[in-house]
Formats: sequence, structure tokens, C-alpha cells
Amino acid sequence: MNRSHTAKRRRHPAAIGAVALAAMIAAAASAAAKPAGPPAGSWAGTLSGARAFIAIVIAARAHDGVRYAAAYVCDGQTGKHAPSASVSQWFLGPARSRQFTLTSNSRYRLTITLTANSANGTLKRPNERSPDARR
Repeated sequence: MNRSHTAKRRRHPAAIGAVALAAMIAAAASAAAKPAGPPAGSWAGTLSGARAFIAIVIAARAHDGVRYAAAYVCDGQTGKHAPSASVSQWFLGPARSRQFTLTSNSRYRLTITLTANSANGTLKRPNERSPDARR
């Protein structure tokens, strides 16, 4: 003998509430996941007072809600009789606000301040004064 079973639809207020709560948490998490700090972009220019070049890139994608910045400073030049570089430093680290400091493996410190149209900052060699970096 075959019996057919008919499933009855029941509304479960607790299940509906749990789904609504999960949706609210997901919305809050996506709002909280927006990266803090400076906008993504790239800047290049000269380092005044040091005859060096500087390039700064801030990632478009954030990691754990924070954008990361990479920068390179070099005073070397190209050409057959060009002097070799006395400064050639890579910097990598978090950019949590429009002003942040990155430290190279050789302990150089690069402090960057971003405005609406420019990047300014200073490079400190280990145990040395700070020339200004301006774009």
C-alpha cells in the first residue's frame, strides 16, 4: 500500500528572525570591510634636498580592511658616466590614514602625507636629517 505524504509549509518565526539577523550582520560586515585610510593611487616625483626620485603606490584592494602602500626611493641615474646610487630603498607597509610612515629593511623611514592632489613627505636615513619629498 502506497501512502503519499503532503508536506505542510509552516512559518517559523525563529528561522525568519535568524535569516534577517544574518542579513543585517552581512550588511554591517560589508560596510565595515571598506578600507580605511587614503585612496588607492600612485604618485611619482623628486625628493627635494636629496636629488632622488620617489614613487608611491597604494593598493586598490585592502587586506583585512587596510590598504597597503609600496614606495621606492633612489638617487641613481642611468647612463655610461652616471654616478651610482647612494640611496636605493624599498618600503612596504600599511597606510591606515592619509599620513603614514614606512620603514625599509635598512631602517630608512619614509613619512608620507597625502592631500587631494599631491603626496608630500620626508625621508630619514638612519641617524640623519630629513629632506622633504614633494610631488
